[in-house]
Amino acid sequence: MNNYCEKFFLAANGLNRSLALLVLLSLLLMFPSSKALATQASDDPDTVTVSEFFNRANLNRGEITFLTDRLRDGLIRRLSMRDGFFHLTPEVLDVSLPSGVRESDCLDDKCLFEQGDRLGVEYFVTGDLVRSSGKLLLNLKVLNIRDRRSLKGATARGITVEDLESDIEDAAAILANSIKKYANKDVLLFGNEGYLNLKTHPEDLPVFIDGDFVGNSNISVLKIPAGSHEIRISLPEGDSWIRTVDIVAGEIENIGETFQGTLLVQTHPKDATIYVEGLGQTSDGYYPDIPVGNYSMVARMSGYADIHSDVTVVWNERSKFVFVFDRNEMVRWNKDKKQAMTRSLFLPSYIQWHSG
Repeated sequence: MNNYCEKFFLAANGLNRSLALLVLLSLLLMFPSSKALATQASDDPDTVTVSEFFNRANLNRGEITFLTDRLRDGLIRRLSMRDGFFHLTPEVLDVSLPSGVRESDCLDDKCLFEQGDRLGVEYFVTGDLVRSSGKLLLNLKVLNIRDRRSLKGATARGITVEDLESDIEDAAAILANSIKKYANKDVLLFGNEGYLNLKTHPEDLPVFIDGDFVGNSNISVLKIPAGSHEIRISLPEGDSWIRTVDIVAGEIENIGETFQGTLLVQTHPKDATIYVEGLGQTSDGYYPDIPVGNYSMVARMSGYADIHSDVTVVWNERSKFVFVFDRNEMVRWNKDKKQAMTRSLFLPSYIQWHSG
């Protein structure tokens, strides 16, 4: 269209300008604008489907269906026919798939793209429900089937199903914005790579992406291929934080996590003074909500040799340590010299530890 108009102006050079403008106006009326063409092309709604969540948290079928319906309802409220979206119902999904195949039978993008093709949908939403350190984690992803692209996903968390239901509402808002943004083509397309910013407290925790070690936290602007990736952070005592994230080409995925636990130090006899490096001194040995990791501890009681030990704080747990002062190792005081004299070798009789 632009080339046609340029040729017209060149040909009209030297003619009456008013006549030229009149002819140009006629041409514009004959050819619809690119915006009008785009509007006509978008008259057909984009189809969205929410598959039943993949259940790796051992919930019953009714709970999985309930949570899936909550997400579907949240998306329907935000992606209406007025916005140019149409939602497939669960009944349509059951009829459309081959016998014995459920939407939750596969989680990898290749399989999901194939299922989306079979259903004839534009946007395919699915979730992976797992348990991690006593919490329910629902990792949600949304795929554009036509363009074979993984869009920005979301994660819902909760201790109970009711807690998770509340968080799913926020996740639905994130997914709806992701779909609307892509439908409007308001997306950065910088090749097929995105970026990851990952910050943790405490820092210096080992980070793995898809099983490969990439360094210790914090990690800034790490370039990785677009698509779904498993992020794992290694924590003390063999624990791990795991999340599946969807990296969008040209966008930055920001993750910030705080890992805390509670430390309780007890002694026999009681009423010892407890000092933990970096946390200070306390008389009750109770340190709530402190960063996970290893700490050096000293327990002091008049008449006994100090007890020195390393203690470990575990994520989302109460790490309890019990130390016993040995009467055979009591400090012998020389009243005349005002000095403390102890044996050359000090071994506490026993140390007990447990978490819970």
